[in-house]
Amino acid sequence: MFKLLKIKPKKEVDYVSIYSSAYRTTLDRCVKSITTVEELKENKLLTKRLIYYGVKYVGILECSDLRISDYNMAKDILDVTQMVKSFAMLLTPNEFMTIFPIRKDYKSGKFGCKDYFYTVEKINEIGAGSIIGSKNVDKFLWDYSNDEVCEFVVNYMSIINYFCKVEKGFSPLEVWCEEQGFESYVIYTDEVTKKQYWYDKDSNKMTPVKQPIPRYLKLIKGGCE
Repeated sequence: MFKLLKIKPKKEVDYVSIYSSAYRTTLDRCVKSITTVEELKENKLLTKRLIYYGVKYVGILECSDLRISDYNMAKDILDVTQMVKSFAMLLTPNEFMTIFPIRKDYKSGKFGCKDYFYTVEKINEIGAGSIIGSKNVDKFLWDYSNDEVCEFVVNYMSIINYFCKVEKGFSPLEVWCEEQGFESYVIYTDEVTKKQYWYDKDSNKMTPVKQPIPRYLKLIKGGCE
C-alpha cells in the first residue's frame, strides 16, 4: 500500500537580505577597527569582502523598477555603489581579479562586445600591478568582463538615471537624444490600470502602447449571432 507524502515547498532564498546584511556587518566592522585609509589599504582581506558583498548586493537588485516614492531606497543603494567604488580604487587589477575573475569568453570581440582579451587590454593600460585609483575606477568597472560586475554597473547607471529624472526631470539619454536631434519618448505605466503609454514631451501627448499579437493567434473578423 502506498502512502502519499506531503512535501513542503522550498522557501525562496532572500539573497538581497543576505548580501545586504553581510555588507553592512562587514562595513560596521571596518568602521570600528580601521581609522585611516592607510590601514584600509593594508587590510586587503576586509577591503575585498566589502567589494564582494557590495557588488553582489547591488547587482541582484531591480533598480530599473524604482519609482519616485523609492527615493530613500535609491539613496541607500547609491551610497553602497559609491563605497564599493571607493574600496575598488584602493586595489590593483590583479587583486580585483581574485574577487571577480575575468569571464573566460574569447570570441565576443568579433561582435563588438567585451571579452577576456578586451578586458586584459584595458587592464594593461592601467597596469595590472598598479593601483586602480579614483581616475580609473569608473572606466575599469565599465570595461571589466564579468557578469556580476556588469550587473553592478548596470544598476549603478540605473540609479544615476533615476536621480536625474527625480531631481532634473530628464535622463542622461534624453539629453543626448536632444543634443543629437533625435525624438525621445518615455513609457508611462498607470499604477491603477497597469496600462502603458508612450509620452511625447514635445507635444505633451500620451499614446497607448499596443501589444503585438502573437504569431500563433489569428484575428477573426465577424461577430456572434
